[in-house]
Amino acid sequence: MALKDVNKEALLMRIKASTSRGWQAVFTGDNSIDIDFYTTKASQGSVVAAEVLTSLCYFFRVIELLEEITQTDNSNEITPMDIINALFDCTANNFNDYQIFKFPQSIIQVLKKYVDTIYENSIRKKGEEEMKIRYCYARFSCTPGQTVNSIQMSSIGIRLLKKGLQMYPDNEHYYDLLATVHTCMKDFKSALFYAKQGLEKFPKHVNLLYVKATNIDCMNSPKTETDQDRRNIIAAYQAFLITAPADHPRAPKAYYHMACALSKLIPLKGTKMMEHYYKLGMEAEKLLLPCFLPYDNHERAAIEHIFEVLKVSASLEQLNQIPAIGNSPISALNIKPYLGNPNRKKLIVKHRQMINEMKQAPTEQGASNGQEALACKPKLRQAFPKRMSKLKSITLNEMSSLADHIYLERVIDLINIEEPIVNPTWVQLLVQDENGDVSRLFIFNEEHSMGMQEKFMFGSKITIFNPYMQVRNPDTDTGIRNDDPRCIMIMDGFPNRCRFCGNANAQLKCSICKKAWYCSKDCQQHDWKMLKHKLICSDG
Repeated sequence: MALKDVNKEALLMRIKASTSRGWQAVFTGDNSIDIDFYTTKASQGSVVAAEVLTSLCYFFRVIELLEEITQTDNSNEITPMDIINALFDCTANNFNDYQIFKFPQSIIQVLKKYVDTIYENSIRKKGEEEMKIRYCYARFSCTPGQTVNSIQMSSIGIRLLKKGLQMYPDNEHYYDLLATVHTCMKDFKSALFYAKQGLEKFPKHVNLLYVKATNIDCMNSPKTETDQDRRNIIAAYQAFLITAPADHPRAPKAYYHMACALSKLIPLKGTKMMEHYYKLGMEAEKLLLPCFLPYDNHERAAIEHIFEVLKVSASLEQLNQIPAIGNSPISALNIKPYLGNPNRKKLIVKHRQMINEMKQAPTEQGASNGQEALACKPKLRQAFPKRMSKLKSITLNEMSSLADHIYLERVIDLINIEEPIVNPTWVQLLVQDENGDVSRLFIFNEEHSMGMQEKFMFGSKITIFNPYMQVRNPDTDTGIRNDDPRCIMIMDGFPNRCRFCGNANAQLKCSICKKAWYCSKDCQQHDWKMLKHKLICSDG
């Protein structure tokens, strides 16, 4: 007897009254379901609440059938297909992979025996029964250590599903499961293939729309991802959100993914749109049903960090303005003593000498400057942080220059204080942290383009996750190294930043190069004499 033949209200009443130990074990943790609450939500129009109740009924029906077989003398009245029908409805449910409910291991073993027996003994002719038997058998052919509650599946199960899809090309569940399984296996190309195939037949299938968006998002390498790829990501999540109910458990994540894509598409200029999608994500979280809480998503933490960087940067700009007495500003060296730091002066002058040498002999420079950095592979492997919410800030002073080290679960905010040196395989910057300390920054695996000078322009803001301090030749190659494009974010800085003290909105421009801005004659003289501005100053 399938669930559609059972009175749903009566079944829910039996669920509320049930004291079965097997049934109580279905709930994960303390995630019990208040049936009256969800019934009220469903009656108010919540599609998700109605589907949660349906999922609840599916699970209960499977437990109920098993108990009837083992505890009554009327087990002959229950056919093998009764078990298969209930199990198919249960495992094919849209919210099964959320594991709101899951079978305990003892029940899984019993169900697996039933499914194996039915699969081996039934005459598998093409039809609805065979379709369901094949699907259930595939779900139970999990890899060792996994269960039917998981979407990890063995190669046998995948082959069964592929064959089943050929036999039943109009069955949405086969497309859905194949796309989901390949996503979890990180085979994004195959997952996208099955999602697109399914959407050709079922264009409003919510889960397939989400799987499509997720795989478009994942399959593009940060090294090669283009602006068009990011627009495709945003469009795919929009298609999902248009179709999905407002309280769908994946709606917040979709909004946050769109905001993240925008942060890479149009840094800083896209802040208002990022904030718009971020707020929509927060509003979507408020609509989530209790069974999907607490909600934890690292994309939200990443966006919040971007906003924090922008907020802190704006505050620093106000704090860093040099006060004036009458029309005569106080020397920047008095207000910011770190500007006279000998190590800072040494690094800036060396950086400018390298730029000057590249201009004098551009064809030879690729083999001279930073030769060790080019020749040496990283000693350590940088990786994107697993949980953005656990990141803690770090400064250059807290990073040792004695040996190579990756500072895990740390994030550093920097400002580029010189023009970039663009080489064929890496970009070299000179950066300053919030305390005014300075370091080289070597960026590898960055997609080179005609706009590299603009991308890494003087004054741009840089955030690095899990920063890697590389220790090589102290005169050329010691500094922060970034190998993973996912671990770095670059945002436009404030315009007309003073080349010496870093204040924004400087009003004086160098009359020769017409590139360097200064907030006072004092700063211009310091930059010229102390930091050798002449090395990078030309009318070209």
